Amino acid sequence: MAYNWNSDNNDDIYAEYLSGQSDLRPEDMAIRRKQAMADALRNQGMQSQEGKMVGNVYVGASPFQHLGQLAYAYMGKKGQGEVDKRQGKQDVLNKGLRTTMIEALRSRMGNSQDGMPMGRKKTPEEEMAEQAERMRQPTYS
Repeated sequence: MAYNWNSDNNDDIYAEYLSGQSDLRPEDMAIRRKQAMADALRNQGMQSQEGKMVGNVYVGASPFQHLGQLAYAYMGKKGQGEVDKRQGKQDVLNKGLRTTMIEALRSRMGNSQDGMPMGRKKTPEEEMAEQAERMRQPTYS
């Protein structure tokens, strides 16, 4: 791997790092807890009900136990739907946060509309490979 000689100028990685600090945001933590609850309910709904031995007599599973399993599975499915909605909203907010951070970093470095390249500069090896590729392509006049 080539040495990145200008790594402090990589806005995208820096903004991704800052916006990815999801442990510090309560909404992300709430979504994770809700996801864990939905997973637990679905898993409990998928377990098979077995009968028990009472003394020397086998007693089969009650139909109410099967209904309970269906209720667990249903609640897990509903919880997953809510998690998906909340996660979609949070993804939109995270994308907006990341975009705002990148714009702020770029405005700190200069106007991004003036043709100034933003983000990581290419290493000398990347520049040479790009120049060689341009030389290989035919030119039409």
